[in-house]
Amino acid sequence: KRYGHTVTIYEREKYAGGQVRMGVPQFRLPHEILNEDIDAILNSGIEVKYNQAIDSKMLNDLCSEYDAVLLATGANQPRIIQLDGLPENTAIEGLNFMKQYNDDKPIEVGNDILIIGGGFTAVDCSRSARRINPDATVRIMYRRGQAQMSATEEEIKQLAQENTDVQTLVTPV
Repeated sequence: KRYGHTVTIYEREKYAGGQVRMGVPQFRLPHEILNEDIDAILNSGIEVKYNQAIDSKMLNDLCSEYDAVLLATGANQPRIIQLDGLPENTAIEGLNFMKQYNDDKPIEVGNDILIIGGGFTAVDCSRSARRINPDATVRIMYRRGQAQMSATEEEIKQLAQENTDVQTLVTPV
């Protein structure tokens, strides 16, 4: 019980951790460390029911069963790139790519990999793609300057060490 209430989490996935588990590669945040934090939370008396996708009927049932229901749905809505001439199924949304990679079901990548974006997901996709195919040419294209990238200086250095070409002030058309 927490402050007199029992807490039950209904988790859509087969594991706890949300976007941190799905989106951050283990070479940046090992699952053992993440599991320690999750276990500390769960061991405080929180129950988790895994593989529970909530639809409107189940939500109504939960509202009837519990004193309070908090919806924490996450923010992993993918943005799919639409480019004229881009062959169908060749663009892979970054969060989906990382989820597959972190679930040990990496998406096959070719020898010429282009990542569009300058944020943490773009950097993680680049570095993960490099681990899937160490011989590939990996490039990041970002529409703003390097100073506007949310990637840290350390991450930019790691990209350079891994021979990833970062091109800024470019936009696919």
